[in-house]
Amino acid sequence: MVETLQEAMLAWMRDRSEHVSRDFLRYVRPIYGTDESANPVPMAIGTCVLIERGDDKYLVTAAHVADHQRETSLYVGAADTLIALPKGFYCTTPPDGNRDNDHLDFAFIRLDTMVLAQMAGAEFLGADQISDNSSDPTKRSYLAMGYPISLNKKIRAADLSVLSKAWQYQSIGVQPDAVTLSTLKCNLKQNLFLRIDKKVGNYQGQIVDLGEPRGSSGGALIDLG
Repeated sequence: MVETLQEAMLAWMRDRSEHVSRDFLRYVRPIYGTDESANPVPMAIGTCVLIERGDDKYLVTAAHVADHQRETSLYVGAADTLIALPKGFYCTTPPDGNRDNDHLDFAFIRLDTMVLAQMAGAEFLGADQISDNSSDPTKRSYLAMGYPISLNKKIRAADLSVLSKAWQYQSIGVQPDAVTLSTLKCNLKQNLFLRIDKKVGNYQGQIVDLGEPRGSSGGALIDLG
């Protein structure tokens, strides 16, 4: 059977993305907050990644997600429950106190034995699987994974449990021009740019909406090669 270059590329992306999704989604978890009512309702806020380094285990997310801890308790989604996260995130320092100007925007917290005991069965990404971003991003494709708010609004009123649904988006790295870098005040050694299209092609050859990824902040960006 003869296939076109485009067909071969789509097949490669489909197989690679399916493989990566299956292998890495277990490390990616939703983060919820609650309103402060007498009967608090979970609200999707962002995403996190579980990693380990040596004997320590960490939860990594975006700093602007961790900032929500000033006004609400934060919870990480487990198999069938929400687990309260302790205070004490280490966050990047926003320039002039404005998180919108923080182009690093990450936070982490070391998980103590009490939290880990509630996360029995959770898997953590090893340090050897974390990229140093030394490759040319324009010659590679990436898979973004997270839990957008738009897909995670379903609440079971009876027990206030949540139904989490993950989102993913596959794209290629791009090289922004000098004007863009200067305007955004970004550094290519610290930031990676992806092409984002409002309309994207899925693996069935259909054109569909990208969707609203807000809430995926803190999720994984995986190098597909």
